[in-house]
Amino acid sequence: MKLHTDLVMLDVAVLSKRTGQVIGGLQKEDFAVYEDGARQQVLHFSRESPPLSIVLLFRLRHPGHTPNWWWHSLQGSEGPVEMRSWESGLTGPDLCRAWVGRGFEIPCYTQVLNVIGQNMRRILQRLRSEDEVALIAYDDDTIWLAQGFTKEKQRVVEKIVWKEIRLTDGGRVVLPEVTVPPLLTSVLASEHQAIYEAAEYLQKASNPEKRRIILAFTTDMPTPTRARLRDMHRNPLPSEKGARSKDEILKYLLTVRSTVYALIAPGYLTSDRKRVLRALSTLTKPVGLMMGYDPWDHASIEFYVERTGGEARIVNSENAVAQLEELIERLYLRYSLGYIPSNSKRDGKFRRVEVRVSPEVERREGGVIVRARRGYYAPREERRR
Repeated sequence: MKLHTDLVMLDVAVLSKRTGQVIGGLQKEDFAVYEDGARQQVLHFSRESPPLSIVLLFRLRHPGHTPNWWWHSLQGSEGPVEMRSWESGLTGPDLCRAWVGRGFEIPCYTQVLNVIGQNMRRILQRLRSEDEVALIAYDDDTIWLAQGFTKEKQRVVEKIVWKEIRLTDGGRVVLPEVTVPPLLTSVLASEHQAIYEAAEYLQKASNPEKRRIILAFTTDMPTPTRARLRDMHRNPLPSEKGARSKDEILKYLLTVRSTVYALIAPGYLTSDRKRVLRALSTLTKPVGLMMGYDPWDHASIEFYVERTGGEARIVNSENAVAQLEELIERLYLRYSLGYIPSNSKRDGKFRRVEVRVSPEVERREGGVIVRARRGYYAPREERRR
């Protein structure tokens, strides 16, 4: 007879609703864990954070920053090219709204990326010596593994550079570039695929004893997955590699125990646009489902953040560095809980998990926010051959 002891581990953050600050000093007795509504016995409890494996996931350009028609219009009009280090930064008072030839505009996301690059060495010093970091970058159709896992954290700063192209008509284009060959090209819905690639890399390359973190830098633009694009257009994609729905990507994140955090630069979606998108989704979903897809069923990075128990911050060029430093500090201010599920079936099904704190803590703090992954997938029983 073979006994299975599948310990489920949860990383939990508890925040005050009044202040948003992390609540420390809680004890094992202050927590209750429920799986599919049934209370579980907490067997492991710790306030010590294990070492971290962190994939820094950078969107290099605002979505639609480099459409094909625009690059085609530049043919024959490019002038000298200058390459500068990421931390050297960009100059000019018109960085955020700098118009260049043919009406092309550098969006504010570039300014956020610029400020982070200038301060990245100092920011990385907040990580502990035993932590390891990797860097994955992506744009509208390409993904790069710019730096594999290393404890020499400053190496990631060298992998992104600024490329400035002077145009013959007097305009200029400044774009971030990476200094390594791409991992994937001709990728549709690259943000979703980049998240999956980051989780897969964590699974294959990271130390299994470490907490797995994806720290994403992106915009608030929701994008369809490759699977959604395939269903919408009814045509084969350039490659079927990575044609996954957002739910399939979330399942993989939960399976490999990866938590997604994000710094998000706003600018694409105003509150009015969000209301319009919600209305369109409500109106078109019944028709879309009859046709096999929902044309407005897109997802932003927050879809993964909320369900894996991470945290997202809305930032601009003025507060991005401070917000990132605080987010890194919070990576270490989490509780570790572990339990053996009372449901011992190894059927591969989803188990919904909820972590609560005691009523005494709720009353004392005036309400709390508990962040933890919302569930996991049970392992499957291996069939005997």
